[in-house]
Amino acid sequence: MTNPKSSLLYPADWVNIGVGGILAASTFAARMEQHVAEGIVEKCLEPRAVVASVVQAFPQAFGSEAAFALTAVAAGLEQPVLQSQSDFFPQRSELYRCVALLAADICAVEVITNTRSTCASIRDYWDETGEVFFQM
Repeated sequence: MTNPKSSLLYPADWVNIGVGGILAASTFAARMEQHVAEGIVEKCLEPRAVVASVVQAFPQAFGSEAAFALTAVAAGLEQPVLQSQSDFFPQRSELYRCVALLAADICAVEVITNTRSTCASIRDYWDETGEVFFQM
């Protein structure tokens, strides 16, 4: 039985909650990707603002989940349908760059804390270190 205080965000619990729980976790990942896509495509935000927005909007998500959602959207912008419009999404390479910088911060947090990072711990790390690149 899962801990009632636990969340579907923690893969260790997925085994215990069955297929419905995995679907819910997948839905969570889809919400993160939708949030990223809306920021890039619909709102035309700068990629670094989208990274900051994801970290702010999903504090309990693991840092790796945020990096995956950002990477998935960047990869989606490379699909053949969009290649003819490659100039329409010039932010895609900048989005990859921002994901790489986020990944470095994820690693830093995990080395410092010796635990898996969450978006909340990444935001705290940015506040403590005076990180300004993702602070919009």
